Order: sequence, then structure tokens, then C-alpha cells
Amino acid sequence: MSSNRRKKTSPSRSAPTTSQSTQQPPRRQLLSTPKSQSHPPQQKQQLQPDHPWSVLRPTFCSEDVPPSTLPSLFSRDGHALFTTAAGELLLFGGHDHHSLLNDLYVVSTRDCSVTFLKTSGDVPSPRFKPAGVLVSNVLLIWGGSTKLDDQGIPHGADDSLYMLSLVSRVWARVVVNGPRPVGRHCTAVTMVGSKLFVFGGKNNKYLNDMWALDLDSLNSNPVWSSYEPTPGDEKPPSRSHHVLVTTGDRIILFGGTNSGKRFNDTWAFDISTGKWTELRCTGSIPSPRCNHTAAVVDDVMYVFGGRDVDRRYLDDLIGLNLSTQQWFMLPKIGPSPSGRWGHAMASNGTRAFVVGGKLAAGAQADETGLIHVLETKHIKNPKPNPNAVKPNEKTTQPALKSVPQQPQYPMPSSSDAYVARSTSFQNSTPENSELGRPASPQITRERNPSPNGKTRRVPEKDDNSVVELERQLSATLAAKTERDQHLAQLTEELALKSALLERAEANATKRAGPEPRELADRPLAQTSLVEHKDAELVKMQAKLDELVVSRDQHVRALEQAQSALQKATSRAADADEYETELVKVRAELEARKSELEAIRLRLTDAEIGWAKSKTEAETLHALNMAGLASSTDEDRITRRLLERMRTMEAEMASLRWSEKSFEAMETRNEG
Repeated sequence: MSSNRRKKTSPSRSAPTTSQSTQQPPRRQLLSTPKSQSHPPQQKQQLQPDHPWSVLRPTFCSEDVPPSTLPSLFSRDGHALFTTAAGELLLFGGHDHHSLLNDLYVVSTRDCSVTFLKTSGDVPSPRFKPAGVLVSNVLLIWGGSTKLDDQGIPHGADDSLYMLSLVSRVWARVVVNGPRPVGRHCTAVTMVGSKLFVFGGKNNKYLNDMWALDLDSLNSNPVWSSYEPTPGDEKPPSRSHHVLVTTGDRIILFGGTNSGKRFNDTWAFDISTGKWTELRCTGSIPSPRCNHTAAVVDDVMYVFGGRDVDRRYLDDLIGLNLSTQQWFMLPKIGPSPSGRWGHAMASNGTRAFVVGGKLAAGAQADETGLIHVLETKHIKNPKPNPNAVKPNEKTTQPALKSVPQQPQYPMPSSSDAYVARSTSFQNSTPENSELGRPASPQITRERNPSPNGKTRRVPEKDDNSVVELERQLSATLAAKTERDQHLAQLTEELALKSALLERAEANATKRAGPEPRELADRPLAQTSLVEHKDAELVKMQAKLDELVVSRDQHVRALEQAQSALQKATSRAADADEYETELVKVRAELEARKSELEAIRLRLTDAEIGWAKSKTEAETLHALNMAGLASSTDEDRITRRLLERMRTMEAEMASLRWSEKSFEAMETRNEG
């Protein structure tokens, strides 16, 4: 034990405080401390906290966010909080105690900078308690209150789904066909695979319906799907201000409120079967609450804050092991957040972040400008009690009155982790008994009086067992007192050695002069610069990737345009050829029309000549008939006239055929 404690600093250095910047990890403090106040690396390493809670104080701001607005920036409730893959926080909407908001900020957990995102498009209206998820570079927002009544209380709801691309920063309103959930606020959502699940909430009444939307269908035909239990299956009561988390193919529901009631029941929704099941959990079951938050880290759901049935602000942190269904309570060590509700919580890796909310009256004034960080790697989950009853699945009734919180006792810490305190099923307190009834009262050595007023003594062997237990307890207390004295002695020795070490370091620093101190500060400054450059490099690399994708898209569009232009040019050449041929055909048609007119004139002349010849022939024929015995010359003249008439008839038939051919050709050309 002494060897482990020598690795730590003196108690004066390692004592936890509330929200001082010295409790932050070295990298965070370095980015928020001027270079002139930097310390040697050895001293920085000693300030590394080993407790779960720490704080971030955003001090390095972008040009869009002046430093004076930082405290009021996080002084909001009913907002939505998301974490990106790079560890950044996205803060959207909420209520700043005066009006509704729809602003969007990015908070870097690396250098504590805050950036306002300027967006365009179909921006969602200001709203309170919106639900949303962040999938890759796409932010989805649904529901929330969009109006304030005369007393400043949010009401009304929006049933539209909004989508924001963090690359283009353009909002779009997604049109969903078919049935859809009614607009609501104070609901909860979670993601399972590619589906967005929504449960409960409030819209003039409390709801307990489950809906799902497949995000893969947003680019085609998105449709909401309703999950209604079959008759006879159990279902969670209607509620709002609850939490939903995902573990595997199950959705876990905890807490909430309905018309003054507070719930502390835990439900599981199986995606494969579409059925709800109420879980019977063991351990330190939390008190009924609403307006709390939850985050899942390594198969553990961490629940923080909220309000109980007496409208008290809760500041407890409870964990639920999703595998063993065992609740455990964590001690308040380090700069833990004060009691609050309406805050937001999100996790990334092994850390969970708590931002904003309505604080209790006794909270520090500057706590609204802090981001509380829960480092879960410093928490060891309790091992399940082998003698405890195995968790089963049974209905738990909602609590109508407040349940006293579990008492918290001091807990020894180690340099690597804190062990969470848990109460097994058999050792649960009367208030949180698994069976929902008070535990059995303690049995003294004398039983209660009988109806006749006499008392009965317990058997002697039981009395001897009690005496033996008391003797063992006394020995244990004596050993504990001896260990405490030894621990106090070791603590005094550690404090003395730490003071001597500090004095030696101070003397060495004085003898070294200012130049070594500057040289010692230089690596810290370079480290800060390198981290800042790394962050800029990541952002520039992301922008480069976006530009490369945009370039490829433009190149493909240009190739398509060139191909279309070539096809259009080829079609224009073909059209020119067709127009030239059409001109030639029209010229030929005009020539044929001229020939046709000439033929028609010739035909008219021939018909006129034929008529004259016919008249002459008839006249001659009459003369011939009158003088039957005419001479041979007259017969010869008559035959010549008849032959001439047959010739002219043949020529007229030929001209008529030519006229019909030209008319048919003209008809084809015009068609």
C-alpha cells in the first residue's frame, strides 16, 4: 500500500474540488492556460485525475462565438447533444429560459473551442426537447415543442423530419409518405442498425406507441412503420421524459412521467419479435424520476440526474449492467455535476459528456458554462452476487410517491479505478426492495410479548451464536482501527516526503535559473502547437476528401456533358444533310411540276385537235354516206382521218398516264 501511495502527490494536491481547472486532465488544462503559466511535465503528470468526473471549460473560441456568450451558450435546457467520430460535440436547439432556439454549435473536446455552424436550406424552426440522431455526417432532427404559451412554457409539436448534411451544411425537409407518428415533444429515440426508433412522448396526452423509420430508404420512398403489440402482450405505460438506449438487438427503456407519476421501471423491446418485456433488475434500483439522461458505454447504461416525484433536482449517477441486469450506484468523487434536469448527455468511446440543464438553487453560478466529463475507465463494475436471485422478467408498478435515495458511503480509491457500490437483491433496502414491499424488521434477542404479556427467550445456542458474532465484530473493528492508524501514519509520512520533494524541486528550480524553465516550458508549448496543428490537419484532410469527391463528381458531369455535345453535333450534321437532300427533292419536284403543266397543255391541244378531227370525220362520213358511190379518193381520205384519230387517242392515253405518274410522285414527295 505504501509503494502505491508514493506514486501519488500529497493530499493537498490530490484532494478533489468542484469545478476548478486544476482537476482537468493535463491536455485540457494546457490548451486553456497561457504559456507563461505552464508547469514542468513532471508536475503536470501529478495533476492527472484518477476519479471518474472532470470538467471542461471552453475558453478558446472561434471568431463566430465571442467569449462573453459562452456562459449563456450552455445555459439552456431541452436541447439535443450528439458526438461525432472525431470526438466533437454537436449542440442543437433547446430553451434558454426566455425563448426557443434552433442554433447549432460544435464543441471540440480536444482544444475546448466552440464554433457556430452557419447552415442554410429548410432550417427547422426553434424547438424544445427535439429528438435526433447523428449518422456519419448526417444529422436528423424530429419532433419537439415549437411554441411558448403566455407563461413561457413550451407546447405544440412538429411531426416533420429534418436532415442536415454536415458537409454542405444545408438543411432539407424529408417527405415521408403513408401513416406517421403524431408530432410530439419530450420523446426518446435510438438507432438499431439503419432504423430510427421512436417511443412515447407527449402531445396533448401521454403516448406509448413505437414507430420506426429505415434511414436507408430516405433516398427512395421513406415510410414509417408502427410496432403494435398483439392483444394480450404487455406494453410500457404511456409516458414522456424517459430515455431509450440500444444494446445488441434490444432497446432498453427506463423512467419517465405520466400526469404526476414517476417511473423507475426498466423495459426491453426485442427487435426480432417486436415484443416488450419488463425486466426485473437487482442491485441499487434508482428512485423514480423523469427528465434524466442516459448513455451506454461498454454494455453499461449510465443514468444521471432528473427530477423525482417531489420535483427535487437529482444529482446521482447510477449504472445498469445490461448483461446481468444489476443496478449499482457510483459515489460522488471529484467535480461531479450538481443536481439538474433537462440536460443532455452523449457518449464517445469511454467518455460521457453532460451539458446544460436546469440547475438547483444552490449550484455554483459558473457551472452552466462547464462541460462535465465522465471517464468510465476509472469505474469498475461490481461483480454479480452468486447468492443473489437471478434477474427475471416481471412487471414493476410505477411509484406514486418519492422513494428515498440510496445512502452513499465513502469508498476507498485506487490509482487506476473506482469500484462502484452495489447492493444485491438479498441486501436491498426497504425502500428499493425487489418485491416492492418493506424488508423484514430486525430480530432482537427477545421476541415480542405473547398475548398473555410474557416473553419467550431465544434458545441458548442462538444466544451463543450472537455472542460469537459480536466478538468477531469487535475483533474486526479493532483490526480496522489499527489499519486506520497505520494508514494515518503512512499518510503523514507521505505528506512529509511530498513537502520535502516540493522544497527540493523549488531549490533546484531557483538554482537552475530562468533558462531551464523556459526550456521546460518549450516542449509543453510545442505539444500544444502540435495538437492544434493535428486538429487543423484532420479538418484540412476532411476538406481535401470532400474536394476530391466534388472534383470526381464534376469530372463525371463534364464527361457526360461532352458525350451529350458530341451526340448533338452528330445529329446537327445529319440534319444539315437531310435539309440539303430536301432542297434537291423540292427543286426536282418543281421541274416535274413544270413538265406536268407542259404535258397538260399538250394534252389540251391534242384534245382540241381530236375534237376538230372528229368533227371533220363525221362531216366526211356524212358526205360519204350521202354519196355511197363516191370515188376511191374519198375512201382513202376517210381512212387517213380514222388512223389520225386513233393515233391522237393513243397519244392522249399516254399523256393521261404521264399526268397520273407525276401526280403520284408529287404526292410521295410532299409526304
